[in-house]
Parts: sequence; C-alpha cells; structure tokens
Amino acid sequence: MDRKMSLHLISSENYDIGFHPETFKIFKIQKNEERTILEQDILKNKDSQMEINKNFLDTYSNYEGVPMELFLLVSQKCNLSCKYCYASHGTYKNEGIMEFSTAKKAIEVFYKKFPVGIKSIIFFGGEPLLNFHLIKQVCEFLEDYCNERDAQIPNFTIITNGTIYSDEIKKVLNHYKIELAISMDGPKEIHDQLRVFPDKSGSHDLILKNLSKFNKDRKYSLATELTFTKKHIIHNFIDSSIISYFMDLGVDRTVTSFVLMSPDDLLYDLLNIDEKTIEKISEYISNDTKKMITSWCGFNPLCSDLMNVMIDIIKQQNGTRSFCPAGISKVAMGWDGDIYPCQILIDRKEFYMGNIYDEDFPNNQFLDMRTHLLKENINRKVNSDYCGGCWMRYLCVSCPAENIIANNDINMPSKMHCIFRRIVIETILKEIVSIQENKVKYTNLLDNLHKFSTGNITEH
Repeated sequence: MDRKMSLHLISSENYDIGFHPETFKIFKIQKNEERTILEQDILKNKDSQMEINKNFLDTYSNYEGVPMELFLLVSQKCNLSCKYCYASHGTYKNEGIMEFSTAKKAIEVFYKKFPVGIKSIIFFGGEPLLNFHLIKQVCEFLEDYCNERDAQIPNFTIITNGTIYSDEIKKVLNHYKIELAISMDGPKEIHDQLRVFPDKSGSHDLILKNLSKFNKDRKYSLATELTFTKKHIIHNFIDSSIISYFMDLGVDRTVTSFVLMSPDDLLYDLLNIDEKTIEKISEYISNDTKKMITSWCGFNPLCSDLMNVMIDIIKQQNGTRSFCPAGISKVAMGWDGDIYPCQILIDRKEFYMGNIYDEDFPNNQFLDMRTHLLKENINRKVNSDYCGGCWMRYLCVSCPAENIIANNDINMPSKMHCIFRRIVIETILKEIVSIQENKVKYTNLLDNLHKFSTGNITEH
C-alpha cells in the first residue's frame, strides 16, 4: 500500500514546525507561509517508505550479524504481590530459579550463533535479586569469557523491586557498573496501595531506605520505574510533581509506563478521563522529555532510547529503529531455558521459540518465529489500519506484546500509547528546532548523540 504523507504541522508560539514523515525533514514555518508549496517540493523526492522497509530487512534478515539483547529471567519468583502484575506475581505460571549452567549455556550458544556478540544482558524476574548469587556468577563468567576473546563485555542491568539490599550487592554493582532500575510508584499513599507484600503491607518505606543505600557512593546508573495507574489520577499525582518527587530521590532518571492488565480500579479508559487530566499528564510527559533533552546538551546526558529518535531525525536517516526488536535482536529466556521474543510474552506458548538445550538451537522454530515477527513489523508500519497512515510511524515503537495484552491484536496499539508517544515526539521536534539556534548547545547535543551511537555512553 502506497501512503505518501504530507507535512505534519506542530504549533508553536511564534512559528509552526513542519515534519515530513517520509524524508524526516523539519521545516520552521512562519504562521502565514504557504504549506502547499513546501509539500510539493518535498514530494518531488523519491518516496523513502520502501527504502526504509528494505533497510530494515537488510539489517535484520541475517540474524547472525545482529548483536543481541538478552533478558534472563533468573528468578520466576517474587517477594511482592503487586496489584497490577501481568506475570502471575512474577512466576509467569512456571515458578523456578535459574541455575548457572543454564545461563552459561545461553551465553555460549548466543556468542557462537551471533558472532557480533551480546550487546546487553538484563537480569529480570520475578525478583532477580532473589537469585543474586547467579547474577554475580554470570558477570564474573562474562568478564573472563569476553577478555579471553578480546570481545566487549555486555552492558548489565538489573530491574528490581528494591526490597533487597546487601553490601555485597552494592559491591558487585559498582565493580561491573550494572545499571539498577528500581520499581517505585511514587509517594507512600500511592505506592503502598499498589506494590505490597503477600500480607498486604506496603513496601514503600523499605524501598526508600534501600534506595538511599544504593544511591550512596555509587559508580553505576540508578533509575526508577513508575507504572502509572488510576490511583495516580485519584491522588492528583499526574503533572510536574512526579518529576520533582523522583528528582528529590537523587536518581538519574525515571521511566514511566502505563498499566496494561490489572483490576478495574487500577485501569482507566482515556475516553473517560476529562480533558484537564489529560493535559496534566501531557504536561508531565512533555516536561520530562525536555529535561532529558536538556541533559543531552550538557556534560551528564541522561541516555535513553529516545536518543535513537533524535539521531534518526537529525541525520534524516531511515527509521529502522522504530521497529520492535523482540524476537529479532532481543530475546528473553526463562529459568528453564525456554526462549521467547521478550519478557512480557514469556508464558504465551504461541510465541515459543525453542529451548537453549535443544541440540539444533536456533532451529526452524526460532527462525520461523523471527521471520514472522520481521514481517509483522513491516505490516504494522505500512499496511496496518492503526499505524499505516500515522505521521510518526517511523519514529514510534509500538510494543507488540503490550498491543496483545491491551487489545488482543499484535498490530493495535493502545490509545494511551498513541496520545502520549505523540507528545514525546512532537516535543523532540520542537526542541531540535530551538536548540539549533544555539551553536554551543547544538554542538554538545551532536557530540553526545555521536558518543551514544558509538557506545561510548550507554542507554539507561
């Protein structure tokens, strides 16, 4: 389907910004300027849609040439009973603890099959720090394994609920510079309604105490992850107060996601939220994005996947990174060696990709699922009724797993995703135009983006 797209217009106080989705060109447009002339001039250029699709397939069809991101579910157990957990309280309906032999097998297999190596390893759960001994073993093994082969050691991340701390954990985090991401949903009155122990007691105070210890004398990145629910709206925790709260904790950044599957008292329908509330949430997202971009123009950039969006826009290059990497350059492995495209899909048998102990892994089952996901990525961007005609389709990663959970359709994003992703991308486009007017800031921005793209600063 050929869907050439005209300029997307973004209103600003003194001028408008025009963005052309096919060429990634940005135009600063005076209020009285004629858009039609600009559009005609742009559309004389070769339509880049097919080029983007071709580049994506060329990049990822040869799976051996793609560095992997590996999620290790080292513990499919959890010491919390969070109200909105999509993973059956961390068990994924298959409770267990990963053994070192399984993790070692995965590392050896993936380094053999993917000669370019493993880009990053994310220790996930359940609660991964319930199996901290294994995490330490994996880091030690990979340090020796990569040094022997003169290979780059992967970036390590632990995503934890923050209830477990020890001096030994802190020592390992500092030694390997493991990024730590702690799930925390805001002040006590909100958090303790959502993230509770099995006896229903809240976890806020313990996490706050541990976060303070993790934050002291650290040599690693520290982030918090907020899951936004109806409780945040009820308590009016939906605007710049979110940024202030987490900044006061001293973390590097906060990642916000929206609850997907939980009891009705935590879910919310955007169609039923009043306009004022949506404006407040939008203000928070816009301010958070601006804060991050401001850091990119300085000496301590808060790195994130949004840097890839900025790089694509500035270079006016194909948007292949707007395709979901799940099952393509990213996989998740359960405690027993079962492989799935990502951590959200671990218990969904229709996405099973094989087991690390299969003699012929990666076999046809792995490759067939990978091919299927490659094709679905293209279909979602080009032919889908939901994304095919959207101006930001090549700057927006719509998560297929979230689509399935929210709508039971791999190609249908949630309304929340579309509304708030638009705010992020429009904010980035506005900031690019503004920053270009300041030579020093723009030079710093380009320098940090280059460092990020070459791996000299890493993603949080």
